[in-house]
Amino acid sequence: MAVDWNSYRLHRAQVVADQGQYVGLLNENCEPLMDCPPVVTMTAPQTKNAPTSLRMQLSVRALDGSVHPICDELVAQGLSSARGSWLELDAEGKALTTSLDASRYVLVEREDVRRVYQVTHVAAEAGRELPSMIEINGVDLLKKLALVPCFSAPTTVTGKWTTFTRDWAGPENVGVMFSKPRDLQDFKLVTVADGVTVDGEAESVIRRLVSESLEATWKAMGPEVVEAPPMVVDPTPSGVKSPYILIRPTDRPVLEEVSAQAMASGVALDVDLWLPGDAPVAGLRLAEPTMVVRVQQTLEVE
Repeated sequence: MAVDWNSYRLHRAQVVADQGQYVGLLNENCEPLMDCPPVVTMTAPQTKNAPTSLRMQLSVRALDGSVHPICDELVAQGLSSARGSWLELDAEGKALTTSLDASRYVLVEREDVRRVYQVTHVAAEAGRELPSMIEINGVDLLKKLALVPCFSAPTTVTGKWTTFTRDWAGPENVGVMFSKPRDLQDFKLVTVADGVTVDGEAESVIRRLVSESLEATWKAMGPEVVEAPPMVVDPTPSGVKSPYILIRPTDRPVLEEVSAQAMASGVALDVDLWLPGDAPVAGLRLAEPTMVVRVQQTLEVE
């Protein structure tokens, strides 16, 4: 069913006005699933140019004994309609730690501030009864840049896949076959000896490297991802004078490649979630929920 984004925006705004904070659960496409139950504790310290961890405890059991449906999404299907004892306990019968089959995100919104975290794992406090409290652990969206390679030769990514049946490891005269055919893609890795260097103003260089790496990654994944990329880079410059730097990409994760230089240069990296109904981002055409990387010079560094 299509999301009524205008109603969702108004709902979040009303909850923030009434309670000071809105907390909701999003699905793998960053579409709303439900409002979260009451937050008992929340810890999410901010660190410049480094992913932030979320730890949040939610009260999921009402006075009438019913369990909030968020447990169906994050713990085990059918808990919200269950009655009696909690069957899936760990060996000590105290708590169950679960992993997720699909990505889930927690959206925390306050006046003029929005943070989104990907859920990594959930622990349910239960004893022998149905859970009364769950603890959600997650990381913010900047962590996504730790999963994207900083391509040393991004233009060599073609997006073309080839099916291989032979394992080419080992002697050439021994034809070892894969038990299952594998689809592989060829692209170039520039060695240190003949490596490429990107130089210029820090903000511009870092923005370029992040943008080219994301575009190459989406191209490798396929045309449908290129048409609707889940993450893009805000092209808007800060207008603040930025120092000269040079970076030689070595195909490590893009966050590893640029974070130290960004910190030394006074450049801030952040990733937030754009939702339909938000103000448009200059230079981008967004229609669906999209993660937006911001690269901004925050102070002048000589």
